Amino acid sequence: MRKESFEKRTRRLFHEIHVVQGDTPHILNRLRALLNPDYLKVPPDFFAGKVCLDAGCGSNANATSSMLQMGAKKVYALDLDKTIVKSAPQYLRKYRRRYKLSVGNVLHMNYPDRFFDVTHCAGVLHHTRDVFRGLKELARVTKVGGGAGVLG
Repeated sequence: MRKESFEKRTRRLFHEIHVVQGDTPHILNRLRALLNPDYLKVPPDFFAGKVCLDAGCGSNANATSSMLQMGAKKVYALDLDKTIVKSAPQYLRKYRRRYKLSVGNVLHMNYPDRFFDVTHCAGVLHHTRDVFRGLKELARVTKVGGGAGVLG
């Protein structure tokens, strides 16, 4: 029997946390409010019309929701575990057709080079086997002159 990777074990634990956060409105609203123009030091319309990536979106996809709320044209929400396919849509209901969920690894993303205007990755890379490869992948899929945010 193949041993489960520590990335998948960690993701499974965080799924449990994300579900509780998603089921607690004041916590979910606080998480969604964290990603905002003031914090990012960008104009209020920064996300308007942009194609974005939420790499490691988590089960409640709170940053995906934030970017869509701020006017992103489309957000690609990527996560390591298939639980997002079932859980995330309930949090993104009002943004139908403006997001795409994908299961994958931030170390090997299946997106073209320079595809995203903005990439966001929070609380993910330090749970991987190769932080530098993850950074390279995020840079690879971000357009020249685009924005990339990697948070602890």
